[in-house]
Amino acid sequence: MAVGNLSQPSFFLSSLKVGYVCTPDGVYQPITASNFELYSYGEKGTPPQHQNFIVDTAQQTYLVQIRVEHSAVRYVGGDWESKVYNQFVACTVNGISGQGHAEYLYRHNNGRPQVIADQDPQWYQRIKRYERSLSNMENISDEDFIF
Repeated sequence: MAVGNLSQPSFFLSSLKVGYVCTPDGVYQPITASNFELYSYGEKGTPPQHQNFIVDTAQQTYLVQIRVEHSAVRYVGGDWESKVYNQFVACTVNGISGQGHAEYLYRHNNGRPQVIADQDPQWYQRIKRYERSLSNMENISDEDFIF
């Protein structure tokens, strides 16, 4: 089973449910409905430690119960624009136990800590300084533009 809910409000996509269920016979059945709503899970930027939701296919309804066993956080982007939570979960689907993975991606506005950025190689620090100069419309000397 793979279930997802995509939300990108800037593109008028507030809730797109995607996924499928693979039957024991190897038949893939697309999800037709789900009550998994993002506003119910992790709206404040912290994903939940447990979840319960229902997934429908044309043939069957599934009750999905999830409990987080381990979680890790990573940051994505040169300035850490995104914060990703990877969760390894124990799940029960219609009474059958299993394991799974959940991932939550959030916007991260706090940027990259300076103590981390100070450890970057010099060439990367020059690129970041150049990018900042373009963003701030600063006039810097020509030698600063050489990477």
